[in-house]
Amino acid sequence: MGDVLYISSCAGRVVALDRGDGTPRWTADVRVGGHETSIHGDPLIAESLLIVGTDGTSADTTIGAVWALERATGQVRWRQPVPQGIVSDIRRSGDTVLALTRDNQLLGFDLATGRPAWSFHAGGTLDAFVYRSPVVAGARVFVGGSDGVVYARDRDSGRPLWQRSVGSAISTGLLALGSQLYLATERGRLVRMS
Repeated sequence: MGDVLYISSCAGRVVALDRGDGTPRWTADVRVGGHETSIHGDPLIAESLLIVGTDGTSADTTIGAVWALERATGQVRWRQPVPQGIVSDIRRSGDTVLALTRDNQLLGFDLATGRPAWSFHAGGTLDAFVYRSPVVAGARVFVGGSDGVVYARDRDSGRPLWQRSVGSAISTGLLALGSQLYLATERGRLVRMS
């Protein structure tokens, strides 16, 4: 973003580097109590914040968090603990930060404060090595469950809008292009839906 390159790692660190010469600007450690906390999803840049999700996959804990760091300094603006950890890219919809947990719970947080706004449990649980992310299109948020169902929720309230089965577990993230959603299932089907 601009002249800064942000890098997050499985070792529980976030680093800001000068994009021109690689000089470190700051490093933030997002390990809690000495436990390494991995970052696997892409962070979100939202105004003055860099927001990352950790999945807490150390031997001693499965608790992760959503972290909001000041882009200029790496200082923690807010932190919200999340049981089972975050394994998705962090998304934004208006003033809501969205993330998907390892147990397939879609969470919405207030961008400014980190306070939980709403949550929804999509069916099934996530495989340890399958990282799905929610997708935002207009005023809707979509998530694919390992139960083979695509769920559409209102982006601001989390209110259910619709859900549709695709017949088997969804093995990819969702892609929203125009008025269409695209996904693939574990049985090798490519699906397009309105």
